[in-house]
Amino acid sequence: MPDEIAQALAVLSAEADRAELPDPAALRRTGTRRTRLRVVTACAAVLLAAAGTYAALPRRSEPPPPVPGATPSPSPSPHPCNTDPKACVPPSVYFQDERLPAPCETMTNPSDAQITARETREAVHHWNGTLGRSRMAETRTWYLDDGAQRYMTELRQALVACPSVERPASKTDPIWQTVTYGQLETEGYGGDDHILLSRTYAGAAYFMLALRLGNRLLVVIDYGMEGTGTPRAAFDSFALECLSRFLLWHPS
Repeated sequence: MPDEIAQALAVLSAEADRAELPDPAALRRTGTRRTRLRVVTACAAVLLAAAGTYAALPRRSEPPPPVPGATPSPSPSPHPCNTDPKACVPPSVYFQDERLPAPCETMTNPSDAQITARETREAVHHWNGTLGRSRMAETRTWYLDDGAQRYMTELRQALVACPSVERPASKTDPIWQTVTYGQLETEGYGGDDHILLSRTYAGAAYFMLALRLGNRLLVVIDYGMEGTGTPRAAFDSFALECLSRFLLWHPS
């Protein structure tokens, strides 16, 4: 991890160590929600600022050293998308399992020829304590030269060309549905470039994020749970977790 990111995390840790918590009676009077919100906001600001800074730093040929307290990147799932770009999108997979946005019936990206490494994993993200949960996926791709930049251009072109598509949902739900992809106006994710998408079908909307840092790409996809999409705040929380792992990622 670059020195700037490590220094920012060290400052945040020192500030947390110096903070004095009020006694339990005071906590009950004032509540802890504002305290948690300030800490989460500060963490998010550090990660997003780090993402913008890291893109401009020189590339390293060896993996960066781990930072104490940072979340290590988990082992990728043995998903065919890791080695076959066609296995990341329909029709090779059902749209409820796509690992990259696929607004058109068939997605062929010339930038796939510049891929040098790809890792994808799936997890269940809990939010609102343990009351809410959503199935989500993150996919990290390393490109040669301008491959990541070309992919973002290809995605934007596909969104214009194919606002909706007809597809079967899943093996257990083979009924064909109209899937609509839309680009949302947003700021704050950082990186060199990013696109926040909504994917709507069967009356529910789900978020998707494509974020570029230099020659690398991070895609975060929300599958929701039991036909319900994930609240924006919960999606943002998972996206920040993915970003923290993305900053540490170096393909083996």
